[in-house]
Amino acid sequence: MPTNEVYPADATLEAMTEETETGVQLVADNTLPGDDLFLKVQQLFYRLLLATRRANDLRVFDEGNLDIGVKAGQFWDGATLRTYAGSTGNTLADEKAAIYVYLDNTGTLVLNEYSAWPDPATTNHIRLAVVTTSGGDITGITDARGGHVFSSFKQPDARGGFIPVPLTALREVVSNDVPNAAAIGGTLAKDTTPILEFIDGDSDSCLRLNWAASNSDPVMFQVPIPPDLDEAQDITLHCRIASGGTTNAVGFEVDSYFNEGDTKIEDSTQTNQTATYADKTATIAAADIPAGAATLTCELTPVAHTTDALYLTAVWLTYKKV
Repeated sequence: MPTNEVYPADATLEAMTEETETGVQLVADNTLPGDDLFLKVQQLFYRLLLATRRANDLRVFDEGNLDIGVKAGQFWDGATLRTYAGSTGNTLADEKAAIYVYLDNTGTLVLNEYSAWPDPATTNHIRLAVVTTSGGDITGITDARGGHVFSSFKQPDARGGFIPVPLTALREVVSNDVPNAAAIGGTLAKDTTPILEFIDGDSDSCLRLNWAASNSDPVMFQVPIPPDLDEAQDITLHCRIASGGTTNAVGFEVDSYFNEGDTKIEDSTQTNQTATYADKTATIAAADIPAGAATLTCELTPVAHTTDALYLTAVWLTYKKV
């Protein structure tokens, strides 16, 4: 009798013909030899195997010597369902106290990790088993799939984060700084460079910035960093831009500064060479985001456009949430 789990009473077990939750039919106590006891036991094991089949998904098993196999199975990678076809003859390194066997988010089996599991905050993966090898043989397999059975109720927000940057918040930069009071601190208007204007008066009242051909005066903005920013993921700057013609590919050189006294980060947006507005992006790499980032200042300098104007109608930032 197990010491840590109690069976139902003997009389209850003897009277049972089926385990209701799984549907497994049991062998009755009054089964006679003529009732084909072997067949009934086979039926019992068949139902048990059906009830436990999913427990075999992605199970690591010993094939002898230093080889392991992995059973077929499926897993979710965010909103993508991935299938692992199963494999055999996966040879492991010998004399390893711990081999962390897992699938990466593309479904590739990893067999050469000996120090620890990957950090789940930065590397999506499915943990399968920890295997120990010695003397040319597998000496232990510890199943690690249970870590994927349950998860916390709080999940990362798949929609990500959004930081709007109104055009009216942009200011002109002069001599690498904010202009003086006589220049209204760089506030943009109909007679500044660039021009802040409606596209076509009352007939098209969409607000835009207009850099005339050959004008590359920079503008800047500052935003606070949301507390739910995942600093291990990139930030993307979006600019909705168009060219005044088809001669110049227009876009921006992007200088980014986090917090105070930070190192300038230099990136470039994609470019647009048509009069059709399009969302063009620049990536601020996660490696450039300091720990505890609280504020971001960006300076946008138009690339050379000696023939066509550059138009900008929207700016925003997107990021991943923790």
